[in-house]
Parts: sequence; structure tokens; C-alpha cells
Amino acid sequence: MSFRNIIGQGIPLRILRGMLKKGRLPHAFLFTGEPGVGKLLTAKELLKAINCKNRDAEFNSCDDCRNCRLIGSFNFPDLFFIKPEGDQIKVETIRELNEFLSKTPYEGSTKMVLINEADKLNMNAANAFLKTLEEPPRDSLIILITEKPDLLPDTIRSRCVRIAFTPLSKGETLEVLKGLKTVSSSAREEFSGTEAFEALIEGRPGLMAEEHFGKYIEVLKHLHEETFKSLEEDLKKERLMIIIELLLIYLRDRIVDLVNKNLTQTHSLIINKDLFPAMNRLPDSGRLKELQVIIEKYRKLLHIRELMQFNLNLKITWNYIKTIIQA
Repeated sequence: MSFRNIIGQGIPLRILRGMLKKGRLPHAFLFTGEPGVGKLLTAKELLKAINCKNRDAEFNSCDDCRNCRLIGSFNFPDLFFIKPEGDQIKVETIRELNEFLSKTPYEGSTKMVLINEADKLNMNAANAFLKTLEEPPRDSLIILITEKPDLLPDTIRSRCVRIAFTPLSKGETLEVLKGLKTVSSSAREEFSGTEAFEALIEGRPGLMAEEHFGKYIEVLKHLHEETFKSLEEDLKKERLMIIIELLLIYLRDRIVDLVNKNLTQTHSLIINKDLFPAMNRLPDSGRLKELQVIIEKYRKLLHIRELMQFNLNLKITWNYIKTIIQA
């Protein structure tokens, strides 16, 4: 992978290439956009372009040298990768970051920081991080990635150069999906071009990538440790979020089941295999209609999850969730 192989996002790529050619990278970027549109992928390729030993004149990395391989796996010694622990990024992590930035580069010329889901910085972490942005260390580059830039303090946003990523076109989306293993070729042939499939992706092919659902694996443990009934009896915000995540996983698995005709292949793509036997296979004539219904439920649950950042009445919210699932 290199800049030349990133599908879509022509404007962000032109901006980044232009900055690299002029040698005028800012000390901090803010990559924003919907999930699954290539923000993290582009950030990694930018870091490779800076450190690749065999890059070309257009700053395309070779993707094969030691630096490229280490950056690709987030193991490069001059790279500090941050992602949330649970639902937040804590101040202790920012202190570790500041210690990292205080040292001179070990192998490259730049100390690099990549913060995924930067909106999860808690208040103390955000305040500590602001001091870092106000007096950035020399020869450092910080990239913040978020789907929710409005949740970041204005003082942080204003100190970063914002690069906006947009959903891909239909053709670009299908081109990306060709390289993903979570949707079978038969499913693409059957459903690409239908409103249901396009609604599922909506220009965000990364949503279908297997690794996107990896964060749900921990949530699934709750399905074995606690029942939905026990979760409902002691309804707290964190527990309601668990219910929402579990329901999203179940609906995602239903979608995978519907778009794959091959049962063996379907089973390998299911996240929650314990619930899979309960899924009833529909005849071909009913699968598209059922897919449209499930996608609409999935969309509504995603919207509720977004609203959970506010102080919603938990009982009313739970009752609304039940009406969605039972519809």
C-alpha cells in the first residue's frame, strides 16, 4: 500500500503530497470524516512516506523496507500510537506521550504521534495534551483522527490543520470491497447496485473490514457473563451501551448471513457464532426485503449510540430500543 493505492480521497491526498513536496508539514493534523472512509489508512501512509527509504518523487512509499513494515504494524520506534482504553484516553497515556516526545528520534528524523478516536480524550488528558500542542517539540508530527471533531475542545482543534475525508463514490466503494474478505464475491454480484447494499456501505467500505468489528469482541464477553435481563434490571449508561453494542453485532451478523449464500463462508465471517444457529435462512425472494429492514434498524441504533453522549433518560431510551428491535 502507498498513496498511489489509496482509492478515493483525492483532495486529502493532493494536500498531503503538496505539503510533503514543499517540506512544510504542520506540527499537528486533524483527520476528520465518517468511519470507514480511510482516515487511519491515509495517516499510516503519510508516516510511511516521511520515513520510507525508497519513496519515489510523488512520495509513494515502497511498503517493503523495514521502516514501512514497522509503521504498518505500529511498531516503529519513533511512532507513538494511541487508541482509547475502553471508552476514553487517559491522562497517564498523554504523560507517556510527552516523555516519548522529549527524546530525540531513534531511527528517523521525526517523532510521530498517531491518536485514533481522539475525541475519547478525557478532560484531564485533553488539558495535558493541549500543553503539548501549544509548545510542540521540534521535529515532531502529531495526527489526530476522529469521526466526532465537535467533541474535541476548540483549543485543540484550532491548533491542528484539519483534513476532511468524505465518503467514497459507488465505483470507488466497490473497488475497495474487492480487496476485503468479509463480503463474498457472490454477495457483491447479487447486491451491488441495489439500494439495500448501497445503504449498508454508504461510501464507507471500511465498515465491512473485519478489523472494524474487532473492538466488539470484548463486548461479546458480556453476553456470556450476564443476560439482557440482568443488564436491564440495573440500567446504567455503561450497561445500556453494552446492550446497544450487542444488538449492533447481532444485526451486523444478520446482514452477513443475508448477503452470503454460502453457509460455510457465512459462518467464518460471523462475530457472535453462539447466536448464529438461531438465524433462520430465508429463501432468495425474501432476503433483499429482510436486508432492507435490518439496515434500517442498524441505522437507528447507530443514531442512538451517537446520542448517548448526551444525558438521555435511560428508561425511555431502552424502551425505544425495544420498539426498534421488535418492529
